[in-house]
Amino acid sequence: MSVIDYLFTFDINPISRIKILNTLTKFNLNDTDSIDIQLDNLLDILIPTNLFNYPNIEHYTFIPISINISNGNLFINHKEELNICYIYTISYYDNNNNNNIAKGISIISQLPLLTIFKPFLVYLLHDSFNNNTNLNTIYHNLNNSKIDTLFNHYQKINSPSRFVLGRIQPDTKLNDSLKLPSQLYDTFIDTDNLFKTSINLNPINFPINIPKLSLISSNLSLFGIDLQNSSNLKNFINFLNNINININGSTFMETSITPYENINPLNILLNSLILRKKIIFFANKSCYNNLNDYIIILYLIFNSSNSSLSNDLTFYPIIDLNNLNLLNSQKNYLIGTSNHQIISKLDWNIFLNFDSNTLNVQCDIDNTNINTLDPSINSNYSSFLMTPSTSFSNISKIDSLKPDLRLNNWNPSCFPKIINNYTIKNSSNVHTQITTNFSSIPRIDNALILQINKLIKNNHNDETLFILITNYLRNLTTKILPSFYHFINFLKINDFKSIPGNDNDYEIKKFIKENNIIQPFPLNYPFNSQFAYLNDSKILIYYTKIVLSNLSLLSTSINYNSNIFQNTNSNIIPGFLFSWNGGSDDDDEIFIRLDTHYLISILDKMIDGTSSESWQLNKFLLLQIFKILNSILKINRNEINGLNYFLVDLFIEKRGDESFTKSYGINLFKSNNNSNNKFLKKLNQLSISSTNLEILKDLIINNDNNEFENIKSRRNSIISNKSENKSTISTELNENDELLSHISTLGSQRFIKLILVSSLYLSIRGPEDLIETNKGIRRKDLLLTEFKRFLSSVLNDKFFKEFVLVEMDDFVKLTVNDFIDYHM
Repeated sequence: MSVIDYLFTFDINPISRIKILNTLTKFNLNDTDSIDIQLDNLLDILIPTNLFNYPNIEHYTFIPISINISNGNLFINHKEELNICYIYTISYYDNNNNNNIAKGISIISQLPLLTIFKPFLVYLLHDSFNNNTNLNTIYHNLNNSKIDTLFNHYQKINSPSRFVLGRIQPDTKLNDSLKLPSQLYDTFIDTDNLFKTSINLNPINFPINIPKLSLISSNLSLFGIDLQNSSNLKNFINFLNNINININGSTFMETSITPYENINPLNILLNSLILRKKIIFFANKSCYNNLNDYIIILYLIFNSSNSSLSNDLTFYPIIDLNNLNLLNSQKNYLIGTSNHQIISKLDWNIFLNFDSNTLNVQCDIDNTNINTLDPSINSNYSSFLMTPSTSFSNISKIDSLKPDLRLNNWNPSCFPKIINNYTIKNSSNVHTQITTNFSSIPRIDNALILQINKLIKNNHNDETLFILITNYLRNLTTKILPSFYHFINFLKINDFKSIPGNDNDYEIKKFIKENNIIQPFPLNYPFNSQFAYLNDSKILIYYTKIVLSNLSLLSTSINYNSNIFQNTNSNIIPGFLFSWNGGSDDDDEIFIRLDTHYLISILDKMIDGTSSESWQLNKFLLLQIFKILNSILKINRNEINGLNYFLVDLFIEKRGDESFTKSYGINLFKSNNNSNNKFLKKLNQLSISSTNLEILKDLIINNDNNEFENIKSRRNSIISNKSENKSTISTELNENDELLSHISTLGSQRFIKLILVSSLYLSIRGPEDLIETNKGIRRKDLLLTEFKRFLSSVLNDKFFKEFVLVEMDDFVKLTVNDFIDYHM
């Protein structure tokens, strides 16, 4: 790899447009391979169409294309067998003293560090107006700068590791894998947050600053943006806070993109990304640079959240009519343009107009795909639908074993194994139209906006905002939205079970398989590979709380989940997938998913010191937890231990999962079903019902908004009368803590508690198994075995030793040493 593969300059004429002047490259090109022929129509978008409307301003654009590194051939359309590269261009129209001269300079590079070259190219461009530039020397010196070597050094970091490293903010001088390589000591200077070097332009040495965070935190190297010193994200958020929203020609219409009233424009854009919509940014009467900055930062947020998002989003920061073939057959895209005709030539869902400060949303009212029950089945027991069939207290008695018998019959061979690839058969979906009038702001969205406003008010930099928003996306797509999927499936399966003849395991398993249902793996529940339905009251309550506090995201969740859970690519499904029967190819194979957020919620309660259940360590539960963790740690992707993949969720704050009891001062689960409060009655039915989706839809379609306002007033009254309440959003967001410090501490402490739980174990009585040895039948302590496997995997993990161990205090280290001395 070279630092740059091509460098060329050009003149710009308002009529004939671009004329290539000089081209430098290491490849041997003939006339048919010249830049102007290879790039073809792309030359038209090296500069914005409104360049001449903004004289004496440097304009910059970049375009992703593909390159064949063996011969240097460039391809406009992306091809998997080729390398991605970027055309980065600075253009300038000089009308000082009536010069009326326009020029540009471009580089083509495989390094996504484009922003670091901007000052360098601006200098070269202005120097070229005086014809003083020695491009041959500059090209040679740039490719000898070893910037490509520095970049390649950090490419071994996988995506989960990058996510975690961005939160723990390790010292690059102390961590071996992040240190400046010794062979680069003579080329780069290692400062606090930059690697500094220079390019000789004779007679000057032009400085080049490469942000460390960009190299570490993103596989795109954040395009070279220095989040610690930039304000692009902050400016973008401020811009969005002052724009108008037009939804299908009105101020509001409920769609999956805009699921509730008064939705923030930032949430609209983020929803559009995770739902894989078509997004266009437009600027003609305003400078294109702002559009370029904002579309880049939005794309980086999308690609840096380490969530269940696909990275195949088509992205062109600038495009014109002659290049629309690039979007042929694309199901989603994020593009920028300065040509107003684009809007009439393309299908789009989001059109952000920088000229009019308007965010236009164009989306059909969602005919959401839900795998509902056969209508004929529903009609057989329609009188049953609106009657709560059970309660949480009763659910715990159904299909459950007594706590003291849990896992006594544990069969290790029955434990599900993680699988990397699988196929879920497509099934026909019943299209059900859901129209919501539920206008409350979801708890997770409310928490995000409150925190963003606080950070901007306190003048935080883009780095903090970036981490906050990427954490939000991770939380939303792996926890909040999938919770709707699991909650609705609980209702659907219970519906099916309630019909006479369907209450046996064979019929339930058949129903689950035919509907492609992926179930959550419930901890602290007796696992048996013969059971088809995991009916556990605790996990049902967990998902109910999340759904109720984010109820307005229903249409978004159904749209999102139909894309994710019906996708045949298991790598993008939230959480870890297990095969039901241990990974065999049996026809009855069913897939279950470990929800790491649910695991963390149990760990937080079990070992955080604030709950009555704290440190009451159930050894059967611990056996299941650590057996799961050991399965995850065995995953090897890109020769990286699975610890990195598990650590990601430890750094996510709890948002959007609080119960109505805490949020609104209402004990939902004990409310009176005979209450005259219809709204509360429906909520209660929703939370405890084993019936189908009709209750859910009825709740949302027919709710009384005034009643909900009364609930909010009651909540506010409770909060004002009990200022010591620690469950409000404001205290939840840790107003007295720096966000980055809090996130780092939160994730590290959670992991350290796991280490402590395993290291403090003393074998007295616990889950045991009879095994045959050379000395006869012996009892084997299963829990101790899993603890030892867990610690062994962790202690030998390179990521742990380099980045996590340094965060642990002496007590933890001594405890681990004691365990090793005693048990290992």
